[in-house]
Amino acid sequence: MHKGLKVCILFEGRDGAGKGGTIKAITERVSPRVFRVIALPAPTAREKSQMYAQRYLPHLTWKLSPMDLKSYDRWDDHTKARDEMFAATDSSWAPWFVAQSEDKKRVRLNVISHLLKHVPYKDVPATKVKLPARKVGKYKAVDFPFKYVPELF
Repeated sequence: MHKGLKVCILFEGRDGAGKGGTIKAITERVSPRVFRVIALPAPTAREKSQMYAQRYLPHLTWKLSPMDLKSYDRWDDHTKARDEMFAATDSSWAPWFVAQSEDKKRVRLNVISHLLKHVPYKDVPATKVKLPARKVGKYKAVDFPFKYVPELF
């Protein structure tokens, strides 16, 4: 039975980690009515004082915006904040997973495979469609000089 349950996935990482490409690979062939991707701007002063997750909870499907150029000077600060966030928020019901992203194509496939293994789903039953017999042969196509797209592959 299709229950319409929801899954929330948060991608967090440094510039060039492959977050955007992975999100695109996951969502490019799905309905935008079903999937939402939200890129948030830099946090406001108020958001900086909140618990990490508070900034994202109102959106319920997250994609963090890329860090600006100043982030390069704060690499260690970001690493420390990430470690503290993992320690404070990792749980059995909402675990963090880290994906090695040196090879972007592989990390996308690994993340998609991981999601499919961890999200319980069943095929939604579809009604079988029986097409009537096709009526062919009553119309004679004209001899038009069609221009064809080259078949390179």
